Amino acid sequence: MLQRRVVVTGASVVTSLGCCVSDVWNRVCGGSSGVLPLDDAAARDTGLAVAGRISEFDATALMPVNLRQLRRMDQFARFSLVAAHQACCDSEIDLQKLNPARCGAVIGSGFGGLATIENQHRRLSEQGPERVSAFFIPSLMINAASGQLAVHWGLQGPCLGVAGGGVSGTQAIGQAFRLIQSGVADVMLCGGAETPLSRIGRSGFEAGGPPLSGDGISSTVARPFDKDRDGCIPGEGAGVLVLEELDSARRRGATVLAELVGYGRSFADPADSKQVSASTGNGMLQAMQAALADAQKSVDQVDYLHAHAGGQVTADRAEASAIRRVFARSDRQPAVSSTKGQLGHLFGAAGAVEAVLCVQALTTNLVPPTGNLKVPEENSRLDHVIGSARQLPVRCVMSNSFCLTGHSASLVFARPG
Repeated sequence: MLQRRVVVTGASVVTSLGCCVSDVWNRVCGGSSGVLPLDDAAARDTGLAVAGRISEFDATALMPVNLRQLRRMDQFARFSLVAAHQACCDSEIDLQKLNPARCGAVIGSGFGGLATIENQHRRLSEQGPERVSAFFIPSLMINAASGQLAVHWGLQGPCLGVAGGGVSGTQAIGQAFRLIQSGVADVMLCGGAETPLSRIGRSGFEAGGPPLSGDGISSTVARPFDKDRDGCIPGEGAGVLVLEELDSARRRGATVLAELVGYGRSFADPADSKQVSASTGNGMLQAMQAALADAQKSVDQVDYLHAHAGGQVTADRAEASAIRRVFARSDRQPAVSSTKGQLGHLFGAAGAVEAVLCVQALTTNLVPPTGNLKVPEENSRLDHVIGSARQLPVRCVMSNSFCLTGHSASLVFARPG
């Protein structure tokens, strides 16, 4: 069966650098950082003193929404709802005028309603079981975000939650891609959302030691690919794309931002799933190769690669090795960068936000630098974007997402044609 073509017609993010995709893009390309010191009781209590936290967020100022509906959501669902609303505005799509059975939502998250779990456990401990909210369970589940999108727009098509750790957002986009390709849906809202910075989340990160970075007091502690890197810094946010079947988008006169042409994933390497120190990068390599094969693109056609790299010593090294192996036979290497030094590691939202940034690279012919990267590791041998954004013709981009459980996923976007 001939697979249908899938295009991006809208995109938006909610991040520590802002909630407007054009503003976030300009700040990322300009070298701004949303990774800032945390001056609150939880920072002093948990020891995690810096993160990519969204300090001010008012959903009602960003979209028309029912306050009762908002109160029943965890923050990760609110982030996804606002990002989806803004992506729909960017797309100029009116979901109310479309067949609801052909429209759906897939949102990924690694943690789901972590703050809700913490808050309701506190209620249980301090006030007893009768004070636990009736909306506790519905708001903490991973599929709560996609469910809220379906409720808000009356979507009756596929509605799924994806939980794949730091790969969740990329897997959600890939799943939505397949649903449209195969004819199950015509329009999908897809991406990822994460709010891991509650007290218990921060405590868990700090207790784990690595992958958290060094002294944790500076906005430059996360240094992807740098020779002095020693760990990543957590962040929060959401990213959402509007994916449409190409002919459907054309019929309504939509502006096509990019075409999603390939998706690959791998769980193949047991060594990658044991511990980061044992990572071989084989699963990463296989995901990239699968995405390129799915896209029917050669390695010579990739102009820019947004790496997963967050600043973890062995993981960055494994990804660099995988990238070198994939592009070993190419006459030209893609420009490579990672924005986790500026936004933090958004876990289940990371791949979605980074996919949005890849779409921006295609539409602007600009690729962002790797935040805080000064001197790459000697044997990295990648075409790193260092210091400032680089202008170049961008026709095809790859976005990588990996996590310590061995899950690997990659997306390939191309300029529409």
